[in-house]
Order: sequence, then C-alpha cells, then structure tokens
Amino acid sequence: MMANAVCSAAQRSVALADGSLGEIEVLLRVGKWLPCGIPALFERIITTKLAGTRRVSREVWSLEPTDGT
Repeated sequence: MMANAVCSAAQRSVALADGSLGEIEVLLRVGKWLPCGIPALFERIITTKLAGTRRVSREVWSLEPTDGT
C-alpha cells in the first residue's frame, strides 16, 4: 500500500499467566507527509502470537488540511 514508506517496528515477548510466552509486534509506517511536516498517511499493524495462534490488527489513518472554517 505504501511504497517508499518510513517504517518503524517494535517487538516484545510477554509472559502469560500459565507460564508460556506470547509475542507482540507493532509496525508503524508513514507513507505521505503534509507540507507542515506531520504525517498525512499513517498505518499501524499489530500482530499478537499467543498459544500457537496469530492475530493481525491494522489501522490506517489519513489527515488532510482543512480550509480553516
């Protein structure tokens, strides 16, 4: 979706109550910038891995300037 995007990722293991480990990964991508320097198109993908399952959540945010009214 976002060619030439600026990306950042973080990953963390999480100890679960039953003694097993889960994993959370968050990927952030910025694909477009407004002239003022803030992101115009921003995507966040969250992946969780627990008990042999994998779940992916995705959010896409877009901003645009208003006409000031």
